[in-house]
Amino acid sequence: MKSIWERLQQLRIEAASASADITQAKTYDLERRVKALEEEIDSIMLILMAMWELLGKSSGFYMKDLEARIEEIDLRDGKLDGKLNPNPSRCPECSHALHDRRKVCIYCGTPIKPDRKLTR
Repeated sequence: MKSIWERLQQLRIEAASASADITQAKTYDLERRVKALEEEIDSIMLILMAMWELLGKSSGFYMKDLEARIEEIDLRDGKLDGKLNPNPSRCPECSHALHDRRKVCIYCGTPIKPDRKLTR
């Protein structure tokens, strides 16, 4: 009887060890992906800063102009939350994507209420 119990315990230990190995590999992969994303963000930030400095100097735009445009773009999905929504509002009638400032669906002509709760 003791050998059956010992074998069962050994199988549990092996399963737990295999699970830990899988979790460790997933953790390593996620850490690698996060590091790659951080490097990409750093690179994009440098490019954006250089572009803004060039644009600002050559066109006379100021930081307040940039901030206003950022807010305008952020509000396109109806929320000022610092994020772009990849899932735009959809017309309740024809399901085409809508710009949140439209009062009428440009595809089917359905009137759109300003305080609408549209399908996503």
